[in-house]
This record gives sequence, C-alpha cells and structure tokens, in this order.
Amino acid sequence: MTSLLTTAEDVLSMFKVTRRARVEYETWANSDRRKHTVVPHVLAHRTRFLYEVRPEDVERIRDLHDDKEHALGQIQRRAGEAVKDIVNWEPDYAFVHTFHYILESTGRVPTWQEFRWQCFSDLRAKAMLWDPAQELRDKLGPEGWSRDQTYESMRWRVGNYYYSFLRELHVIAVLREQGIDVRFHPLADALFRVDAWWQRTAISLYVGNPKFKMSGAAGRKPLAEEILGGASPPFNFETIELPPAERYGIAYLISRANIHKIGERLLRSQR
Repeated sequence: MTSLLTTAEDVLSMFKVTRRARVEYETWANSDRRKHTVVPHVLAHRTRFLYEVRPEDVERIRDLHDDKEHALGQIQRRAGEAVKDIVNWEPDYAFVHTFHYILESTGRVPTWQEFRWQCFSDLRAKAMLWDPAQELRDKLGPEGWSRDQTYESMRWRVGNYYYSFLRELHVIAVLREQGIDVRFHPLADALFRVDAWWQRTAISLYVGNPKFKMSGAAGRKPLAEEILGGASPPFNFETIELPPAERYGIAYLISRANIHKIGERLLRSQR
C-alpha cells in the first residue's frame, strides 16, 4: 500500500494563506450546524487509498453500469428536477465528504449499488447522507409531494454527484499514472474549491459551463482564484472542463489521451 498520505493539516498549511481563505475556514469551522459533527470528521479525514486508484478501476465501474442498474435508474430529467427543494439541496456534510469517506473506509471504488448499501449500512455514512435525505423527504410529504416524486428527485440529485465523483477520480488517477503527483483532500474541495492540486497549481474540475461546479451547490460558487488569489508565493490555477455525458446513465470519462494532454500542459508550466 502506498505510503502517501494527505491530511487536513496539509490542506490548511497549503491553502489557508489568504484573508479570504481564512474567512472561509473560520466561518465553516464555527458553524453551529457543523462544528460538533462535520468539522471534526473532515479534519480527521486522511486521503490514502485514493492514491492507489488506477484508471482501470474507474473504467471498470463505468463499464459495469452498462449492464447493471445505473445511478439514475429510469428517471427522466423532468422528474428528477421536479422537486425544487431537492434540486438545490446540500446536506451538512458536502457530498464529496460522503463519497470519499466511503472510498477510504472500504478501500475500493464503489459501484452505485455498493455506494447505496454503504450509505444505508455504515452508521457514519448513514448519518452523513441517508438520514438527512430521508428527513427532507419526510418534510416534503405534507407539502404535497409523493414518496415516489421525492425519491426520484433525490436519486437524480445524488446519482449525478456520483457520476461527477467517478469522473474526478479518473482524472486524478490518469494524471498520477502519468507521473504527476496530484493530491486531493475533501477539505480542499469543499472549502477552498480546489478539486486537486499539484505543487502550487490548484486544479478545478467543471462539468459543462465552468460557472457551475458539480462539486458545489447549484448556482455559482466562489472560484479557487477568488479564494486563493493574492497568496505569496502565488498559486497557479488550472481549469479542466469535463464534458457532459453523451449517453444517459453512464459516467462519461475524459479519454486518457486528452487527460495526458492536460498533464503535459501542467508539466510544461513548471519548466
């Protein structure tokens, strides 16, 4: 197993270096909703297994979804986006926290079915995502939404994040295989909008329109440049746009060849 390890302390040492970054951290760390649950969990998170993930591990999961029930099931976009309170819903734990907790605790890239089972059977994952999702669905029932409607919207919401999680894992795995020591931690992702980094290059991954990140709430989120701009020494910023899926119900991965081009650009920037 790799000896590589990334901790929250590494993230804070690297990125909590501008006034905006310090404000973002203090606001998050002192939130009444999060400081006794989310904050200690995220600060204790260690990224280790992610550095063992190979591109083929993600590609295998992608290909399995051709034959098995995929993350969006038979839900159509209109039904998936019908319940507006779910379309823009964010639990106290960012989705990225749950995905990476499951990745690190199980030591494998989960299929959609494995991810759902972990959210139900693992007590911590259940508290992070399953229970808050059920609480919201229960709340929406008296407002006139049926259980089927809230189920479809919730699955659409979480399923699309699951596909984004696979796409981001794949980019990191291919770059690392290329010899680029890309690092990741969910604290950097959720708080400083850094989806991954290499040396002093902050990498942002977007799907489609770069103003709307998949790893944040719906709508425009602060960009890494806005939070980390003005640091000394300065950061470089690399934006990788992930194309939207061309086929329904499959994690559309960037080709290895295209990711290699991105890696070559990163390497040239350091010469």
